[in-house]
Formats: sequence, C-alpha cells, structure tokens
Amino acid sequence: MNIDKIDRIKDVFINTDFISCYQELFNFINEFRLALMKVFIDYDFSKKVTENRLDYAYFQFYNKSLKEKGLKYVITFDYKSFSFYFWLSGINKGVQNSYFSLAKEKYRENCTKNPLKSDYLLFFILKNENFCLDILIERVLLVEKELRNFLNSL
Repeated sequence: MNIDKIDRIKDVFINTDFISCYQELFNFINEFRLALMKVFIDYDFSKKVTENRLDYAYFQFYNKSLKEKGLKYVITFDYKSFSFYFWLSGINKGVQNSYFSLAKEKYRENCTKNPLKSDYLLFFILKNENFCLDILIERVLLVEKELRNFLNSL
C-alpha cells in the first residue's frame, strides 16, 4: 500500500470540490443516456450508467438485430482522455472474435488489436470538448447509422 498516494487523494477529497464535480459529470453521462433513450426508442438500454473504477463509465444499448448477432453498442466515457466513445462490442469475447476480421477489413483504424482481450470490437471517438448534448447525439446518430449499414451488409 502506498500511503503517500492515499494521503494525496485524501487531500483532494477534503480540500477541493472534486466530489461535487465528479457527481456533476456522472449526472451529465446519465442525462446523455436518457436523451439517447428518446432518440433510439426501438432499443433496450441498460438501467443505469456503470462505473468501472475511474477508468471509464459506460452504458449499453441494443436492438433486436444486434441482439441476434450477439452484439451491442456501448457509450463510454474515458476519464483519462476525458472523451466519449461509441463502441461496438460483443456479448462476450468469442462473439467479438468472430466479427474481428470483417471489422478490421473495413475499420482498421477503429478496430481493437485483440478482440479476446478487449472490451470492444470497434471504437469511435465522439469529439465534443464543450459537452454539448445535441452534438453528442448527432455524432452517435452518425456512427450508429454507419455501423447499422455495415452490419446489415454482413
């Protein structure tokens, strides 16, 4: 255990407004989820935003077609890059691996290097430095349309 790091985080928690800022960010991510639920009415969404330590927070959604293929969409907020990502993921690593060669052929730059060790098959950054909900939704719509067309062509 590194007591120095624990002391540093204790200082952050006690002497800054980190907790309220973090809660505000998490509320925004949930607001994003709720807004997408209104746009993608034929999709099933996870009931909540899930936190994966402070690596990333995410929520997932899928429709009948994706479910039949064993796939899902995941919106992820990466804390280190402070960016949103749109992932295409398999329900398990085996499913991801089965789509890997097709995905890599079309989306080389956006494809995971190893589908058996990654939480996603494809990733797309949703560039939006100002956290504008309308811009995020617009970017999700574009990526979803692109992926839907790709998956329908398989």
